[in-house]
Amino acid sequence: MMDYAGYGKSDPKLTTEKRLFGDIQLLYDTMKTLYSEDQIVVYGRSMGTGIASSLLVNNSPKMLILETPYYNLKKLVRFYAIAPVPVFFVRWNLANNEHILSSGIPVYIFSGTADEIIPHQQSIDLANLRDGVELYAIENGKHSDLDKFPEFHRGLGEVLD
Repeated sequence: MMDYAGYGKSDPKLTTEKRLFGDIQLLYDTMKTLYSEDQIVVYGRSMGTGIASSLLVNNSPKMLILETPYYNLKKLVRFYAIAPVPVFFVRWNLANNEHILSSGIPVYIFSGTADEIIPHQQSIDLANLRDGVELYAIENGKHSDLDKFPEFHRGLGEVLD
């Protein structure tokens, strides 16, 4: 696990999309020196799902697991807007949908049906993009409590087994 620039214990400065993608690719390249790609599982949560899924564009990990993902950042911003927000106000193209469509790698999505931050419908829309994308809907799960549900742990166990 890593803290992206501007998050957690990393450099406190906000970063660019190019740097975010570069940082995650550097970590992935380091993992490839230790493991073959068919042994690497990429995991992203919430805002980090768009960064994690970007690895599918140029890499072939064993699988991608997304917890509480959004369809794409622009669609998410539109959901929150009281008035329509022009897409040029969204600087970054964190587009899970585009990244998932760029690859045939298996994708597993874990989403709470009561997510109060990212609507569950965005996970449903991602799961319907192509074959090989499986949705684990956690009934009554919210954005930050999926780990409290046995269904979440069972699903992760199935996926990682």
